[in-house]
Amino acid sequence: MRYRVHRFQLRMTRDQDRLEEFLNRLEGEVVTIIPNVVPVPATYVDFVLIVERLFSEKTPVNDELSSIEHSDLAAVKG
Repeated sequence: MRYRVHRFQLRMTRDQDRLEEFLNRLEGEVVTIIPNVVPVPATYVDFVLIVERLFSEKTPVNDELSSIEHSDLAAVKG
């Protein structure tokens, strides 16, 4: 499984629409959103990290694993 982490600068009071638009444009599934909370001088969030799980694509490793599974299945059926 592959993941991508995005850093999204925001002002919590006015960037809700920008965040919503960004999330809807992502290709994968949002796993979590981690806020960076700044405690001094007043508590606020200056950016969030968004962890996106990417949909798996066919890779040589996945193809190899798939062929192993099929050969194991054929041995069991055989």
